[in-house]
Amino acid sequence: LSAMIQQYTSVRLESEERSGEGDRERNERIVQELNREEPHSIDEDFTYRRPHGFILDGQGTTGITTWRRLFELVCQQLLHRDPDRFRALPDNADFISNRGHRGFSRTADELRSASEIGDGIFAEINLSANGLRDTMHRLLATFEIPTTDLRLFLREDRDAARNREEA
Repeated sequence: LSAMIQQYTSVRLESEERSGEGDRERNERIVQELNREEPHSIDEDFTYRRPHGFILDGQGTTGITTWRRLFELVCQQLLHRDPDRFRALPDNADFISNRGHRGFSRTADELRSASEIGDGIFAEINLSANGLRDTMHRLLATFEIPTTDLRLFLREDRDAARNREEA
């Protein structure tokens, strides 16, 4: 089953997601491992790119395979950092589009594709990589975290070169 998933989705399952939360020594190892790679900022274009890991406020996570998962983990870290501010996101106008679509909600029914982050708060994850990037940018501003405190580590999508040639 794993081989079929990898074959049809181009997602490699061999790398296990690891976070340094709660274990200082493990976190230092993850951060050192990620720091050997080229960090990327939240201001870049992530078309044809896939995440591998991130460091936010000195806490590293690696083995991430999708933008949705990276977004969920960043949200969970922000929830732990400031639960009250995170619980207020569904009412924050910065996370409601001009058409009335919500980025965060207290009920999954209000979102197209909801992911429960914690404390009864759901996040919209039916967004492109750049859409999730934009939401993370607004989250950092809301939590008063400089964008330089979030470093992303990427791996290029295998189909990127072919897709660029077709465009």
